[in-house]
Amino acid sequence: MNGDGILVVEDEGITAMALEESLLDLGYHVAGVVETGEEAVTLAMKSHPKLVLMDIRLKGKMDGIEAATRIRANQDIPIVYLTAHTDKQTLARAKLTEPYGYLLKPFDSRELKSNIEIALHKYNIEKEIRANSEELRFIVNSVNEAIITADETGCILFWNLGAEEVFGYGESEVFNQPVTMLMPEKYRLSHSEGLRRVSQSGHSNLAGQVLELEGQRKNGQIFPMEMSLTTWSRAGKRYFVGVIRDITERRRLEQQEHFASFQSGVAEMSVAILHNIGNAIMSISHRAEKMVTASRELEKMAAIFMDFNTLLVNKRQQGESDHNILNALEGVLVEVGERLKHLGAGLFSKESQTIQQGVNHISEIIKIHQETAQPAIHSSRFNLAELVDNALRLQLDHLDKHQIRTQISTDLSLYELNMPRSQMVQFLVNLVKNSAESILERRRSETVEGLIQITAQSDSNGLEIRVVDNGQGIAHEQLENIFSFGFTTKNRGTGYGLHSAATFIQSLNGSIHAESRGLNTGAEMVIRLPKSCLENSHDKPKRVGGR
Repeated sequence: MNGDGILVVEDEGITAMALEESLLDLGYHVAGVVETGEEAVTLAMKSHPKLVLMDIRLKGKMDGIEAATRIRANQDIPIVYLTAHTDKQTLARAKLTEPYGYLLKPFDSRELKSNIEIALHKYNIEKEIRANSEELRFIVNSVNEAIITADETGCILFWNLGAEEVFGYGESEVFNQPVTMLMPEKYRLSHSEGLRRVSQSGHSNLAGQVLELEGQRKNGQIFPMEMSLTTWSRAGKRYFVGVIRDITERRRLEQQEHFASFQSGVAEMSVAILHNIGNAIMSISHRAEKMVTASRELEKMAAIFMDFNTLLVNKRQQGESDHNILNALEGVLVEVGERLKHLGAGLFSKESQTIQQGVNHISEIIKIHQETAQPAIHSSRFNLAELVDNALRLQLDHLDKHQIRTQISTDLSLYELNMPRSQMVQFLVNLVKNSAESILERRRSETVEGLIQITAQSDSNGLEIRVVDNGQGIAHEQLENIFSFGFTTKNRGTGYGLHSAATFIQSLNGSIHAESRGLNTGAEMVIRLPKSCLENSHDKPKRVGGR
């Protein structure tokens, strides 16, 4: 801590005395007056003056500039030079010590006072700035995020402890190095091109945005990160500040949530599948019982024929002619023939055909389930109409049971999608199931025909899919929360179906929102898929079809 005195370093005795008197007259305390640089360094260490008036030309081996350099190296004391010499070489040396002023000899008391006051004011301001800078650095280093400053050429100027933690480099390793060293190879060219565009236009399109990118650590590991970018200009130069968050853990949790969503979807589909298979098995069982009954009827007819054979033998033994016997049994034979015709052409053929249809239905359901029973790691190409048909098949028995019609209002076969197929099936199953439950909720208070419509339409930005129902609708104040985890508008809802649906669509960089005019007015789920998910489309006439 500096004292309150001013140290005078002057080798001219008369000048030194006059300077000391002037300082005292001006109200300053004089910490000491010395003639040599060596004495100045020693006394400055002892007295800690608040300012040093230093003559540049001094007696002895050490001049004023060297003395000032040694004082500044050990103490934070402002220096004001006294000199009668203004040659360029001397001034150049003096500037390196970062003086707070120059007094050209001879000078008067007014000049002396103004130079001292300006030097002290400048010193106090700089001291406050340094304190604020240190406080700011402490704050910046206390945050977990990486904070990096770079100039317009992309060289790193500032690097906090969070950046060291995230990337693994120390500040000395990255200072004045290109920021591209923190990027995977695939980003470096586009970064350099972006800097050129900013340099030419003076504007950055990325400023103010939050971007999800990839970073590269010192050990070469590539990791997901989130970056907020800001920019400012000073003295005609542009600077950038990036606040970077390592989102590795967040991505891991998202993947867990996606897998939980997948598991939930599989569970819901499994319930629907078991229900459909159960219905098919009940139908097959019912038909099988009819066939068992018919087989017993055949056994009875076989017994009749056996009795007929015994009767024929007895009649012949009694002398009856075959002609008379056949005439007597003609009616019985006609009746038996009719019954056999009914059993063969009618019941057996019809019931076996129904059983075969039931078996085929079970096979189709199992096939759909097999296709969606594993998480899709890679995208695949498929037709939207076939996908919707598969999703509706899984809900068909439930929809038919409650007399809920489905209607496709656009030719879905126009659209080829490229995305995870199994999760898209689950997504549509969730939406159809939600719409069906909403319709049943509305029927608790009024009679309404159940209708679910599925439409699709593409534009330059991608594909829009709408799932529309005439169910209980959604209150206006609930629209924002409809996709939140655990939120539901139904008495028996879990609040997970729509949440998992939204999570899946967002993972594709798409969006989903709900529209409704209020309770008992139905609802629309509006899904926007990016152009990258849309493989192909053509403008063709619309059609209206349904189940």
